[in-house]
Amino acid sequence: MDLTVLDNPIWHALANEHNKFSLGGDNAKRYPADVAPFAALKTGIPEAFKELAATLDVGQSVALFTDVAPVLPSGWRVVRQRPIDQMICTLATDSEKFQPVRLTVADVNEMISLTKITEPGPFAEQTIAMGAFFGVRSAEGQLIAMAGTRLALPRFTEISAVCTHPDHTGKGLARDLVSFLSKRILGGGRIPFLHVKGENRAAQVYERVGFTHRASLILSVIANTDARGPERGRRRRAKHSTPDERGSNLHNESHEQG
Repeated sequence: MDLTVLDNPIWHALANEHNKFSLGGDNAKRYPADVAPFAALKTGIPEAFKELAATLDVGQSVALFTDVAPVLPSGWRVVRQRPIDQMICTLATDSEKFQPVRLTVADVNEMISLTKITEPGPFAEQTIAMGAFFGVRSAEGQLIAMAGTRLALPRFTEISAVCTHPDHTGKGLARDLVSFLSKRILGGGRIPFLHVKGENRAAQVYERVGFTHRASLILSVIANTDARGPERGRRRRAKHSTPDERGSNLHNESHEQG
């Protein structure tokens, strides 16, 4: 099994299954800001950074997942950088006590509210278009837990946005959602993977579901600071929220353990 595509997962998602979202060129690609704040470089050559800069406003930040820390040319700065663990699952265990429901665009406001409380990672108005999201509701109808699929690349599907409302942790909701999604992905002939902070206890929950550590990647939030960047497309992009260090949770991949 070739796992090397997972060393640059955002690139292989945007170059394949998520090509419909792709902004950029042959060397750099990113998602629209209202979908996800993620970008990727085919290689770290200067031309790749030029292509990426051409899709961004000055000061706009994007997040990269890479196997080594990127070397930034002039006109860029690191906003935040940290290691992050990547886990994969080839056989999921049964642990579903709760029946998840499929979430739709009608649920997006609730989904955004839940992610603001729990901060599992970035979740924007159009993130739901990246994959299939499922949730658990309380007896009163409140969305109390959710998880879904995000990056989709050849043979692999990422599980993300795993979160549980603080009032409902400790019930195994996140574990059940990850188990459910993992078996769904495996049943489709693909392999689930996810990203989690190494110090987060959620990794232990994922291990009980069947996930194993595959690699340590670098999550880098970088910003374009070149005031000479192109003006093309600025008005169109301005209507979308621009993730940066001011109040953004795009650096969080701290899945819940609830």
